Amino acid sequence: MTHELDVCGMRAEDADQRRRQPDDPPSSSLVAGWECKFYAGNLQKGLGRAFIGLVDDLGQNLRISGLCSNSFHPQLQEYLKPQRPRPHFQLTRYNHRMRMSS
Repeated sequence: MTHELDVCGMRAEDADQRRRQPDDPPSSSLVAGWECKFYAGNLQKGLGRAFIGLVDDLGQNLRISGLCSNSFHPQLQEYLKPQRPRPHFQLTRYNHRMRMSS
């Protein structure tokens, strides 16, 4: 099944091949993936469940993953806590600049 990730990291040779011949990479080439959700309102808990399913579909080579958002949902944070995807909530441009400078 084809999936879309907002940010992904993959093995260099597979990335080079995708640049020459655009196609879905094999899931075994993916080592990192983040889904980014920026909404005017609150997040829905279903986003977490969908992302957990996506992470499972991406295979065993996925080393790090996360769900990033400018918003927050306390139950979603609790739901993601024991799982592989790390929640990164309430992100702003200011947070990004702070991390880059430190």
